[in-house]
Amino acid sequence: MPISCHGVRVRVVTAGIGVSWFNDVSTGCFRVAGFTRNSSAAESGVIQAGDVLLEVDGIPAMQKSLRDVAMMILGPPGTTVTLRLLPANESLPPNSNSVIKEITLIRRSIRQE
Repeated sequence: MPISCHGVRVRVVTAGIGVSWFNDVSTGCFRVAGFTRNSSAAESGVIQAGDVLLEVDGIPAMQKSLRDVAMMILGPPGTTVTLRLLPANESLPPNSNSVIKEITLIRRSIRQE
């Protein structure tokens, strides 16, 4: 996305992990809806459809807007982002017996096909 400032054009590049989310209105949580093919999330094999997003880089994701969550996940290509996820088959809210998945992914440019 080109930006002009004082006559200088700069191209700002953001990258992601290739996850699409949906808002589970009954819980106020974002769940994994799917993946972009060949993305770091899809290639990880760890993230599954229906998983609940708990944190992004240690910041709670519950009760945030989709825009806020996207801004937390997006960043410069080649940088990392760490997600904490509750598997789809676990009950909310998480408790001391819950299995929490934590994964660090590398952001990269995502091409929709």
